[in-house]
Amino acid sequence: MNGQGDDLPIIAIKGVSKRYPNDVVALENISFSLEKGEFCFLTGPSGSGKSTLLRLLYCAERPTSGDIFIDGVNVKTIKQTYIPILRRRIGVVFQDFKLLQDRTVFENVALALEVIGFNRDQIALRVNKVLENLGLGGKGKRYPQELSGGEQQRVAIARAIVNRPPIILADEPTGNLDPQRTMEVLDIMDELNARGTTILFATHDERLFEGTMRRVVRLQDGRLEVEYS
Repeated sequence: MNGQGDDLPIIAIKGVSKRYPNDVVALENISFSLEKGEFCFLTGPSGSGKSTLLRLLYCAERPTSGDIFIDGVNVKTIKQTYIPILRRRIGVVFQDFKLLQDRTVFENVALALEVIGFNRDQIALRVNKVLENLGLGGKGKRYPQELSGGEQQRVAIARAIVNRPPIILADEPTGNLDPQRTMEVLDIMDELNARGTTILFATHDERLFEGTMRRVVRLQDGRLEVEYS
């Protein structure tokens, strides 16, 4: 899968613009990259283009112009049939969780492994381990509506990381959480990053990265306004 050397960025965004019908400009000439194992915050107010950029990265949409390389693969020109293979390398955590309400916690997390062909024993081992690591041991048979908001977010994180992707994209994952649960999510992301996972964490809340010494990329009205550490 890897089409590049280890010394090249795992994510490279080059002159990317995204326009919708009626000439609505969501992104305009965005360029930046992430090195393997980096933790970067993507910030900016609501409507600045953060979610659009993440959607381009996991191939939910294609850029109007410019190029995006994920581990050396250009997502602008990738064949539709190859997208599921690329997505195995990307875990996505959403603000609204996107859990299936008619499936248990175990089943929600297991789905990420079922679609890539893991057998029943492998799935049980992986899912139970990740749930235990995220403080959800013993809750595999619960349904999402039986959990607190913080627990649901941890289920969403479990689903994103259970197949051990090298990249995590987090789209406002703490937006609906109280301060304590927010810190729990950040701690989980820090632990994943310490193990080598590359993380792009989108948030409008500047308090999350103040004093962290993490790299920050800021969008404003679809443009890259500033990048700093």
